Amino acid sequence: MSRHGDHAARRARFIAEFARDPNAERAARRAGYATRSARQIGCWLLKQPDVAAALAAQEDRRLGQSEAIADRVLREAARIAFADMRRVFTPEGRLKELGEMDGDTAAALRSITARQGRSGRVNRVRLASKVAALSMLCRHLALAGRRPR
Repeated sequence: MSRHGDHAARRARFIAEFARDPNAERAARRAGYATRSARQIGCWLLKQPDVAAALAAQEDRRLGQSEAIADRVLREAARIAFADMRRVFTPEGRLKELGEMDGDTAAALRSITARQGRSGRVNRVRLASKVAALSMLCRHLALAGRRPR
């Protein structure tokens, strides 16, 4: 491999290592730079426009993924917080099969116990904690402690 190709590969490795552990000296060592000069090379690499742009792009991707995960967590909390036990049963009072429940209702289920008792079938349905889900949503939306207008 030519010297230029080796340098480009080490730079790319530095970018990957720095994204994993944002310590320039350690990232430079893991990328294959000499231990004695890793601190100086790491600092120098961080100042290079191509390296800075690559690290910024990685950070943008990571933030986008974090936002998507946060949105999903909030949607799941809302499904639990606003679940309605009445949607677990048919109008005749029979427990619906999981396939019969809508996605929001099924997502809010904590457990279902169905067993045969002396006087017939006993069903027990537990939903996930609405209080915990509502609490989390209130904290996220900064509604806790707010007074109505």
